[in-house]
Amino acid sequence: MKAQRIRELLHDLCNKLVAIDLSTQIINPADLPKESQDAYRILQESVEGIKECLYEAHEAIYEVLHKHYPEYKGEPMLVDSKGIQLKMNDHVLVPEPNASDLWGNEFVGTIISTTRGDGVICVRDQDDDCWDVEALRVTRQ
Repeated sequence: MKAQRIRELLHDLCNKLVAIDLSTQIINPADLPKESQDAYRILQESVEGIKECLYEAHEAIYEVLHKHYPEYKGEPMLVDSKGIQLKMNDHVLVPEPNASDLWGNEFVGTIISTTRGDGVICVRDQDDDCWDVEALRVTRQ
């Protein structure tokens, strides 16, 4: 099934991108010469853009698989803010809320659902409250 193979390739690309992203995070941009700081910033922005594109492509392939192959039982691959794959029961850091969020502050919680299909996960906090959060906003712990 070609769509499944494309999905696997996208997953491999995400893993390779995560390796690049992690290797650039060990560099302190302030320690670099000025001209290198600009290049570093451009690299970081490019990595973020590529991660978003890969995630959207992966979700589109998942939709095609379900539309044309109803027997397909796979789940969409969800990745965190660093491109690391998320799954049920992972512990994640949920960031400070933005204007549309309902939680009050940053917290570490546990993923209890990844099945919405729109890139949103449900995270349970330490008080057993559950919050819907975009997967790309959390960081796996």
